[in-house]
Amino acid sequence: RGSCIHFFEKRQELSYEEGILMWQGRLVIPSSLRASILNVLHEGHPGITGMRAVARTHIWWPNVDKDIESHVHACFTCQENRPKDPEVPLFSWTVPREPWSRLHIDFCGPFEKKYWLVVVDSTTKWLEIFPMERLTASKTIQLLRELFGRAGLPRTIVSDNGSQFTSSEFKVFCTSNNIQHITSSPYHPKTNGLAEREVKTFKQRMKAMRGVTDVNL
Repeated sequence: RGSCIHFFEKRQELSYEEGILMWQGRLVIPSSLRASILNVLHEGHPGITGMRAVARTHIWWPNVDKDIESHVHACFTCQENRPKDPEVPLFSWTVPREPWSRLHIDFCGPFEKKYWLVVVDSTTKWLEIFPMERLTASKTIQLLRELFGRAGLPRTIVSDNGSQFTSSEFKVFCTSNNIQHITSSPYHPKTNGLAEREVKTFKQRMKAMRGVTDVNL
């Protein structure tokens, strides 16, 4: 009865496309397939937010958000690896209108005998992750050159005060490419909070997918 009411309320927004029931461009999933769809969305343990983001692009059924939440809460692995500490408010940034104009970068690891360089675009939240054997300024610059060669140069890079980012080599790299480099200060420790948050998400997902507990930041 409840589902019928939902469908009735959205009857003006429903349509048939090649024999498939759609709602606002999303596939309407019958009740018999919903459990399977939830399992597919849950692959990699992306959490409630990650599952909802994919669902809201591709599929729909009545109370899909609540079903996703229940599915994640029933997953032992997700509950074991969910954040234990409250989120610290991020430093307030204005979101650039132009994608790829400001990037936030940070490191995490070691994990699987590697460190990882995390690069996130502040506008689109597009994420790039690169494995590194050693955390050096020269290797960091090499990876950024490769990234910028295919994605273009940003206007600004935001990082912490790690030695790789405060080195003269990194300064020359930014200056020669007309990139403004901003580092976090002791007065605003969350200046690079966007990259730090992505590092935490990356760590949590790697732990969830591989069932390990010794991932360090």
